[in-house]
Amino acid sequence: MGRVAGTRRLHARVRQHHGAQSRVSCFVAELEGQMVGTGAMAMHGGVALLAGASTLPAFRGRGAQTALLETRLSYAADHGCDLAMMGAARAARPS
Repeated sequence: MGRVAGTRRLHARVRQHHGAQSRVSCFVAELEGQMVGTGAMAMHGGVALLAGASTLPAFRGRGAQTALLETRLSYAADHGCDLAMMGAARAARPS
């Protein structure tokens, strides 16, 4: 479980999504019991594809995505993945 140091404990945990055609794991970052960030990951053939990273604006910069990244990579390694990949896009700005 990924943890970020500080006075408040932020942690990420896995929530498994089970679908007949899907092997996607959903992860949630929580701060004092409130969900503040998410991430997802699909695994196939020893490769983990990380996606769906998001954090509530009020909680950005507090380590939610660091905890989620650490947790997803650890989970992937524990499940036989030796390669991970992700894509990123510039954050949209409110209009």
